[in-house]
Amino acid sequence: MNSLRFDYSGARVLVTGGSNGIGLGIARVFAKAGAEVAITGTKSSAADYAQDLSGFAYFALDMRHPDAIARVAGGQAPLDVLVNNADANFPFKPSEWDPAVFEDAVRVTPRSSR
Repeated sequence: MNSLRFDYSGARVLVTGGSNGIGLGIARVFAKAGAEVAITGTKSSAADYAQDLSGFAYFALDMRHPDAIARVAGGQAPLDVLVNNADANFPFKPSEWDPAVFEDAVRVTPRSSR
């Protein structure tokens, strides 16, 4: 049986929320396909994570702050692929049904300013 393979050699990819879970899986697949991959996460540095992120360019980013998004976006060379994967989990807040907690979660998801 043939495996499906992709060649992203030379492609520049940014995966928001690429430090864990699904985002990290996406980042690893792009890297395995030859892409130069940058990821974002909420911790200060890639070394702050238990998993090995050394194969990626890392940018600390809180998606709730437009100025932080602009800083990371402005620091990138032109991208071939952008994966808007960032999400949030606020385990120390009272409930996802609390309007303030819900608003924080919505603020993390990239959306049009219109």
